[in-house]
Amino acid sequence: EGGVLLFLDLDHFASVNDLAGHDAGDALLRHFARLLETMVRQPGMVARLGGDEFAVLLPDASVREGLAQADQLCQATSAWEASYQGQRFWLGVSIGMVVLDARQANIAAVLHAADMACYEAKRQGRGRVHEHSAAFAASAAPG
Repeated sequence: EGGVLLFLDLDHFASVNDLAGHDAGDALLRHFARLLETMVRQPGMVARLGGDEFAVLLPDASVREGLAQADQLCQATSAWEASYQGQRFWLGVSIGMVVLDARQANIAAVLHAADMACYEAKRQGRGRVHEHSAAFAASAAPG
């Protein structure tokens, strides 16, 4: 196996910007990034993709280890009490997971698959993990 890629999207993050402003949103994104960095062990890597979307690359992880890490991230985020200038926010995270292998040469396709899996996690009720599968990809494809 070639590891796993986790695609994370904060649940209900837009409400932070709407209620407290973009400075609050930016501060909470920085705090969330630090939370991720403390939880993901080397050789894992954390990256912000844009907005409230993050990626976690676990290059040596098995499927079981990837799911366990994703579940830990969901639990830690839901337990995380984010605050900004006295206002408190409780956020969740939805995570899409893709298992990596040597046949996947196109990073854009891998990210798209992880994004679609994350979308499915949100559709199923947020605050959860959805593993990408070929059957899911075929049913989600337009056509």
